[in-house]
Amino acid sequence: MNDKEKWQVWSVNVKHYKKIQSFISTITAIKDSLIPIMEKEYIDKRNSKKRIKSIPLYGNYIFLKYESSDHILNLLTQNQLFYRYLGECTSEEAVRIEEFKFRNYREFFEEDDLEEGMCVKLVTPPFKNIVGRVESVNGHNVSVILEFFGQPVEIRCKLNDLRTELWSAGEED
Repeated sequence: MNDKEKWQVWSVNVKHYKKIQSFISTITAIKDSLIPIMEKEYIDKRNSKKRIKSIPLYGNYIFLKYESSDHILNLLTQNQLFYRYLGECTSEEAVRIEEFKFRNYREFFEEDDLEEGMCVKLVTPPFKNIVGRVESVNGHNVSVILEFFGQPVEIRCKLNDLRTELWSAGEED
């Protein structure tokens, strides 16, 4: 590796990460690139089948490895998908980010993320789309209080049956 090649961080329109990857593949001076992507399982509403889609781990960021020059800077800033140069990233940071690549989305949600009283949305039948509050967490089992006809009702579900505000940022229902 050339000592002058460093990981650079750019703000990009990550919704078009495939177009971005295609564009940077045409620039031979860029030796490596990384848009950390996670795999997320979801149920297709049309046919109720499980599907997997790719979701960016860090929205709006790409990591590029190249020797810094005005030529590359101009190429990237002239492309409408690149918003701004953010700075340099160490090789160690890039390795840690690479380790997240293609991990399952649900792996990032642990029982430690839940707290008593936290608002959650159930995502599986029969209580799909109903919002409740966490009563207790025991491993992957969660007790949630729901309101039915003005009365609190406790249900038990699995960690995979619900979402939190943190979890659902940027995802569709």
